[in-house]
Amino acid sequence: RLLEARPSLLSLKGALLCNFGEGYTALTILDQAITDIQKIEDLPGLALAHVRRSAAYRLTGDYASALRDSDEALRLSENRPELQPIYAEAERFKGLSLYHLGMITDSIHFLENAMRRYTQFGEKQSVARTQTELGMSYRASGNYQAARDVYAQALTEWRREDNIYSQAIVLNNMGVLYHNQGNYELALRTLEAGLDCVRLSHS
Repeated sequence: RLLEARPSLLSLKGALLCNFGEGYTALTILDQAITDIQKIEDLPGLALAHVRRSAAYRLTGDYASALRDSDEALRLSENRPELQPIYAEAERFKGLSLYHLGMITDSIHFLENAMRRYTQFGEKQSVARTQTELGMSYRASGNYQAARDVYAQALTEWRREDNIYSQAIVLNNMGVLYHNQGNYELALRTLEAGLDCVRLSHS
């Protein structure tokens, strides 16, 4: 009953389900949250719910729907200073959806925009997360040097924060990059370092 009375809590529940990988369940929750938030005309809550549903769609592999929700969140939060953190997240999610849809140049554009906004906000974790994702798009575009640069920057931040799990993700991506470049010895060493991080994160 409390969730029904407060759609913002329903939206938060959907986001938490996404964090646990429950994309389909999250979609059901977020569909209801968006309907309820529209009734009370809560613009910030509505923009945030669309961002969260975009993440849920992406989890289920429905990138076209994820893209539509990102676009709606961008429309709702555009030119509203208080909603710029939501706008940045919507740009990031749009960039990720475009990456999965094979629209690499557009993906890079939106991920770079999101990274600049996060940098302005001083959100170092979001910057590092976006750098990792941006590296994937750079690699897909063939810009290996740019990919290497952003991976290195992300890895520096995750090491500073002693975030072992995120270090493993970056090292794995770097290993794939080195393999693509034909540097197989460095790729192997980097992938092994990533595996060591995985073991540490589970110890």
